Amino acid sequence: QPLEGQTFCSPCQIGYANPANSDKGCQICAEGFFSETEGSSVCQRCAEGFYSDRKGAPNCTECGETRTTDALGSVSVNQCVCREGYFFTGLYRNGFNGSIGTDDLVNATLPPGTCKLCDENLYDCPGRFEPPGALDGYYMESYGIRDANDFPTVYECNPRSTCKGGPPRNCKKHRVGLACGRCESGYTRGSGGECTRCRMSGGILGFMLMSLIVMMPVGAFFYAKTSYDDPRKTRGDGTPGVSARSVISRNEREAADDPNK
Repeated sequence: QPLEGQTFCSPCQIGYANPANSDKGCQICAEGFFSETEGSSVCQRCAEGFYSDRKGAPNCTECGETRTTDALGSVSVNQCVCREGYFFTGLYRNGFNGSIGTDDLVNATLPPGTCKLCDENLYDCPGRFEPPGALDGYYMESYGIRDANDFPTVYECNPRSTCKGGPPRNCKKHRVGLACGRCESGYTRGSGGECTRCRMSGGILGFMLMSLIVMMPVGAFFYAKTSYDDPRKTRGDGTPGVSARSVISRNEREAADDPNK
């Protein structure tokens, strides 16, 4: 629609648009949008894997073959993150741990690094700036890397069923050590590789039983000797006990008093 004083209509330039042919005229496209043709009625959002960091852009800039974006309409190259299956080599440099939101990426100072293709036979790489994980059946000791061209070291577990993959030192239950190669204290390895709680062995049990059999007569002897020598001991019915010496003395007196003997 012509504005006041205009005698004809002219199409909006590239990078501009006039939504619904409003009387406000052509509006410049904001960051994250573009208009690639004259006379556009709408500014389009940048697609995933593209960004536009300036107003009035005729097109969006591609992040690159190894990178993409989290959403449409990205406004900064910082929002170009690694694609799934790639690992960011700048991870853990300058304290960067990869945990950062999409909006926070815009003004973030990212360490230098590239997105490197992961070995799909060893690693599970979710992309973005996330650290790689080990595949199921493999073990990772730590995320430490020697240089930007290196990956965290992984070990194949034996048997593979002992390792869960994923983050460092991620072992199956009751498994510990490098490549989950040992059972934790109090557990022993079974035939299938699983760790089961230790039980008392027959040898130890037999030794303890034999010791008990040997000690029982000794204990009984000391108990009997103590009861025999102590005249103060009571009988089972609660009456005072009588020592052997007392019984003999009484019998001697009775014999002396009997005239028939």
